[in-house]
Amino acid sequence: MSFKKITIAGAGTLGSQIAFQAAFYGFTVSIWNPHPDRAIRRLNKVQKMYKQEMGITDSDVKRAMKNIVEITNDMEIATKNTEYVIESVPENLEIKEYLLNLKTYISNKHWYINDYRHFLKCLFLIWIRNWIRFD
Repeated sequence: MSFKKITIAGAGTLGSQIAFQAAFYGFTVSIWNPHPDRAIRRLNKVQKMYKQEMGITDSDVKRAMKNIVEITNDMEIATKNTEYVIESVPENLEIKEYLLNLKTYISNKHWYINDYRHFLKCLFLIWIRNWIRFD
């Protein structure tokens, strides 16, 4: 199965790195974050880190950032024409429930990828049909 558009739900430390890495390797990325301004600040830090630690150039950064097409707090916009939703929000039940209650926008056409280590899988299977778990 081939796919090109990914939505990252949550752009903190991990989500911003996933988003930048995916964009760097040519995927079209949209980001959902409750606070888009914080997502932008985090992405700026990731860019600096990549330049320092990975030795990428300014043109590499610009090319990757062109692949990040949306940073929004609107899940409908973030998931438009996407194939995969990668969840990367804090391990906080209220935040996870809020995100998963937006199931209208995370439909059967999306694969939903996450890493729940501390919550019961069955609780979330109620909301999400296409479940992939990475241990």
